[in-house]
Amino acid sequence: MTAKKDPGIVSVWAGHFDDDDSLLSYVEKYYPDDDQLSTSRFLQDIPVGLYDEDFAEASFFDPENMEDTIDQHSYGRSFSIKLLEDMRHLSSDTNSLYLIYDINASNMGPTSGPLRFVGTYSYTKQ
Repeated sequence: MTAKKDPGIVSVWAGHFDDDDSLLSYVEKYYPDDDQLSTSRFLQDIPVGLYDEDFAEASFFDPENMEDTIDQHSYGRSFSIKLLEDMRHLSSDTNSLYLIYDINASNMGPTSGPLRFVGTYSYTKQ
């Protein structure tokens, strides 16, 4: 099952990576062949379907500064309290977030890979 377009919703995944470059290489899209659609290791593990990279953000952070990191994401202040509540159950070594705006991935079910789905959140443009 793939995610669906849903304006005003952000889908969030969290996990642990060794460094910023590892996170970015995991989510960055590439073209395996000239005539194929773009893919990424993220999309291979979590088949959300097509989404616009311009509406996705990745962050690598010190776990002690998680709240500041969320607030620095686009519209982060409009959903940071709810996201922080949901992240309490995650491993204490969580240091990476991947956000895709205007995509609702709540119907995806279990997936594999280093990122785990945290939830979907309404956001407001501030």
